[in-house]
Amino acid sequence: MRTISCLFVFAAVFTLLLVSTASAEEYVILTPSNTSAYYNGGFNQTAVYINTTLSPNATIVRFDLINDTIRASVASKNPKYIYLVMQAANLSPDFLNSVDNITKYLDSDPYVDAGWSIISGYDNTSARNLFDR
Repeated sequence: MRTISCLFVFAAVFTLLLVSTASAEEYVILTPSNTSAYYNGGFNQTAVYINTTLSPNATIVRFDLINDTIRASVASKNPKYIYLVMQAANLSPDFLNSVDNITKYLDSDPYVDAGWSIISGYDNTSARNLFDR
């Protein structure tokens, strides 16, 4: 539980930094598609809300699984910042590692290509409140 709390604090601080420093067309919002085992309608609404707030600077990319197809889709947008919006219960270390790998392999060099943050919480309301801070 302590690790998850620290993760949310980090995500909140990092989110504030991302929102305050970004400019045009820099965001990709990763969220599960409605056919994904990770799907939660409330968090989908949060992803749409974030997209509306950041528009026209953001694009939603929906996924069933994090794989090379999703990486290519994200890479085609050439983002500076990536938000992962989903329910906290689904954020396993292996899953987060796969998202982290996306940020490193958007181009051919071995370095991180985009900053990323998790927008999540116990429920949709807490995730939205985290973004609004």
